[in-house]
Amino acid sequence: MPHLRKIGDEISKPLRRHDSALDYLPTQYISDYIKSAGFAGIEYKSTMCKSGVNFAIFDDTLLECIETKSYDIESLAYEYNPFEK
Repeated sequence: MPHLRKIGDEISKPLRRHDSALDYLPTQYISDYIKSAGFAGIEYKSTMCKSGVNFAIFDDTLLECIETKSYDIESLAYEYNPFEK
């Protein structure tokens, strides 16, 4: 389980503008492996909502959009810590 949690943490990390494209390569490899094993997608933790989840669906023909909603964002709150290279 610890290894699966670590993979989940890595997949849910957003790319930052100073990140190299190579930083994304390990999670892309894992995602491609999961896809090749016949899975329809991946569920991973949301970085924007602590209790939320996101989905990466490999075949969009498996889904049908039945509703959309638009929101007017009124405010955002960011938390941050010093970054060390």
